[in-house]
Amino acid sequence: MVQVVIQRDLNQDDDPCQHRIMISYSHLDKGITEELAKLLDRAFDNVWFDKSRQGIFLGQDWWNEILKQIGACDVFVFLISENALQSEWCQKELEEARQQQKRIIPISIRENIQGIPEWLQKLQLKAIADGGIDKDLLNELYATIIRLPKDRRSKYTLTENARLWANQLVYWWNEHKIEQSFFISEVLMMMNQREMVYGHGILDDEVRKSDNKPPLAVLKELAQNNLIIMNREYSASSDSRWEIVLREDLKQAVANDFR
Repeated sequence: MVQVVIQRDLNQDDDPCQHRIMISYSHLDKGITEELAKLLDRAFDNVWFDKSRQGIFLGQDWWNEILKQIGACDVFVFLISENALQSEWCQKELEEARQQQKRIIPISIRENIQGIPEWLQKLQLKAIADGGIDKDLLNELYATIIRLPKDRRSKYTLTENARLWANQLVYWWNEHKIEQSFFISEVLMMMNQREMVYGHGILDDEVRKSDNKPPLAVLKELAQNNLIIMNREYSASSDSRWEIVLREDLKQAVANDFR
């Protein structure tokens, strides 16, 4: 049995045991994932992996929860296997963590796996031997997480344009020019593949008539950071409608981080 002892100072503001850890894995590798999660749970207070994973897409709420966990985590542990490398959803999670500049720790769950991207191999790739998770690997993993610098802790990772739009949305919200929930429509111009977004629904006339609308890419970026919620409604016409729900977290983020 692998035993874990980490001495912690409960008065320390930046307790490394408080780091939020997310494990990304293929559903075909659930056994080794559960074993690793149990071991990490002994040392860290916040370890999360998708226990419901069955190899199918469970809907927008499921994916929103995955995005929420990626956004909240300090450490993104990616379990590499042939299954994970071939899984569309594992690759989406990995790319999302990479775009958000999360601290990615790749662990190969068996030796000599082929096809690992070069950029992933450069991240001090760790490997689980055929005998399973051993003490040396676990100690190395603990040490890597504990040494995580304070400035690499989780933050909102938004482009400057998204930050500007976050401020604008909160301004409109506070000034009652939009309600907390409103609608936009997305029109895809097939000739040149441009996305056009226009607002309608519960918006003030000043906002509705303005040409200055939040781009769909910005709204998706805010949704990925769990600052807004986007619910898609398909229609029979050439456009699809999104319900945009502004979360209170958006106001807090603007007040604390975006000034």
